[in-house]
Amino acid sequence: MSDRVRGMVLAVVATATSAWSAVLVDAHQRAVMHLLEPGLLCGADGGCEQVLASPWSVVGGVPVSAPAIFAFGAVAVLGALVAAGRLSAEKVAGTVFGTSVLGLAASVAMLAIMLGGIGHVCRYCLVLDTLVLATTVAAAFLHPRGPRGAAGSLVGAVPGLLGVGVVTAVGAAIFALVVPEPVDPSVAIVVIDEGDPQPEVPNGTRVLVVPRQVIPNPMSSDTPTRGPADAPLQVVVFEDFECPYCRALTRNLHAVVEEQPDRWRIAFRHYPMHTACNPGVTRDLHPDACSAAAAAVCAERQGRFWEMYDALFGQEGLKTADLERRAGELGLDTQAFAACLADPTVSQPIVSDARHGRALGVTGTPTSFVNGRRFVGNLPVAALKALGDALEDRPAPKEAPAPAPSGPQETTGAVAGPATVELQGPRGPFTIDAFEASIEDGKAVSRPGVEPARGIGWAQADAACRASGRRLCTEDEWLVACTGAPQSDPDGDGLFSESIAGRAHPYGADYDPSRCASARARLDPRPLLTGDHPGCGTPEGVYDLEGGVKEWVGLTVDRAALQGGSYYSQDAARCAYHKEADPTENDRADGFRCCDGPEPEIADHHPGGKVGDVAQTWSLPLVGGGTIGSDTLAGKPYVVTFWASWCEPCRKELPELAKLYAELGGALEIVAVDIDEVPARGEAWLRKTPLPFPIGVDPGGRFMAGWDTRGTPTSFWVTADGEIRQRTIGYDDKRPKVLREHASALLGVR
Repeated sequence: MSDRVRGMVLAVVATATSAWSAVLVDAHQRAVMHLLEPGLLCGADGGCEQVLASPWSVVGGVPVSAPAIFAFGAVAVLGALVAAGRLSAEKVAGTVFGTSVLGLAASVAMLAIMLGGIGHVCRYCLVLDTLVLATTVAAAFLHPRGPRGAAGSLVGAVPGLLGVGVVTAVGAAIFALVVPEPVDPSVAIVVIDEGDPQPEVPNGTRVLVVPRQVIPNPMSSDTPTRGPADAPLQVVVFEDFECPYCRALTRNLHAVVEEQPDRWRIAFRHYPMHTACNPGVTRDLHPDACSAAAAAVCAERQGRFWEMYDALFGQEGLKTADLERRAGELGLDTQAFAACLADPTVSQPIVSDARHGRALGVTGTPTSFVNGRRFVGNLPVAALKALGDALEDRPAPKEAPAPAPSGPQETTGAVAGPATVELQGPRGPFTIDAFEASIEDGKAVSRPGVEPARGIGWAQADAACRASGRRLCTEDEWLVACTGAPQSDPDGDGLFSESIAGRAHPYGADYDPSRCASARARLDPRPLLTGDHPGCGTPEGVYDLEGGVKEWVGLTVDRAALQGGSYYSQDAARCAYHKEADPTENDRADGFRCCDGPEPEIADHHPGGKVGDVAQTWSLPLVGGGTIGSDTLAGKPYVVTFWASWCEPCRKELPELAKLYAELGGALEIVAVDIDEVPARGEAWLRKTPLPFPIGVDPGGRFMAGWDTRGTPTSFWVTADGEIRQRTIGYDDKRPKVLREHASALLGVR
């Protein structure tokens, strides 16, 4: 193998090592902020967060893998210069081999720390260790005489090693300045109230913002506490015994309590980051969190909670054997302790704490409530003292009992109120359901603590409302309930969600993922209960307008749309969320609520362009020349489908329509109307994906607007008599079957 080939191999492997070092830095940053998702390299039991967020993961404010970016980057450059014939392999072999050996020694040391000190193994780190080993091997064989020659050249490589060391040190220093260690935004020295102007502070000083919202003290009579009951500073912490930042906060709380024992009262609530005992989380971040929480409950039953609390946070190892060993060391009745761990009821107080925390906006650990003000993350000693000074004269609110444990038909929050709320609407007073509707005996019902109707289309929702003596809400009524303000329709197109006034979310101006059920996974198996999120209500008492289920609005099928967003919409959920949808859509996230009051006079903005109309007279130019229109298609069933080259769902649906067109042998005409502003873009896509049916051209969608639609793909199914029988919107995996069903119905084939 030539020097150039060996140099190229070294350059490739060292580049991969440098790149993975950057990946590891990113994983460290995410682990510190509890954002590291379980995956192939870091499963629920992978130990990645425990390692990457540990004190060992940072040296001098720099992640331990950051210097490797620059060190192995330098090795890659030297290898590339050898591959290019610019440097001699023999000349640089000692430098790259020495650098790689030092990196390998660091990897071995970190592996020893993982195994012997932290007690967890990070698979992200193991990948880097493997790459470092591969780079070391490639560096060893860069020398023409192999590893022996590389080792022999180390003595003369001191200047080169010093050069790489300087590059690494300078790079790490610049990295520390450009990419500072993530710090929770609540860490601070100077305390200000939320909404106050940001003060000018010296460099290195952080600002702690005290929220305006005061939350009822989340303690009950059986909450473990230590410190005087009348202490001026009441701290309730929701923690996870496997969370490294909870451990750090615990140390800091110990420090301030030891220094000021009469000033602080500390209360503990469980919030394990694992779905087995916390229904409020969607990710299993800490595999032993539930068993550790159970150990604390079992110790509490023997009157030794705080001793176990200190032991769990003071040591590594949370497996059952570790927990039983600790119980023995603390002098607990070990037989009773083991029986308690096996008792299914041990999880009840843990789940109750977690549900209560979730209702108060807890989404991660540690979360602290200091005299009713919520703070997220580890608070250093200096921040706790400054916060104590600021809040000592603002006493904690009265204690509120935790909500009762919930079953599938009970609410986990504190919502209790009337079934409907009266508001001033665009046409006078109207009422709206306070809760998303469920259906009983075909009638819509509004009450808390039950599963809302889900997976239904517009027609079923409309029928259920009318069976209960009410009707579906109009878009503008629904927006009044959500935003607290009447909306306008300046362009007269009948759509009010384009530019809303008032609140952006039912609870205020800014998106808060803890308020509503808008941050679950699409296939989340947990019950979705009405009124389950007390913070997801309007000041007037209407709940779950955001998250929960997307809600059908519209009094007629051509105005059918979905509002608000669903339980998996994330930050897209909001008052202005408006989706024109196929009225037959029955997504699992679709639901509704009902209204009652004066109905609007329905203005016909688009005659001949809505379901139930006789289609308008129309004509369009075709790609390649010629025209097509309603006269051309008279007496024949047809589909008009609107698409664009930039529309990904369109690019999926059009080939399925082509298959359908071929299957029907011309019995059903299909006209695909391209709305690209620049028709050449649509034509370019068609050259790659030829279609067998006519392609109309409608630059900018002016013709499409006459069909009372704005989104793509949207298709209108027209009978041989010219009546618009159906409108379909969007594309999903079920669409091929739906398209064939619509075609069969249009052709009269059963």
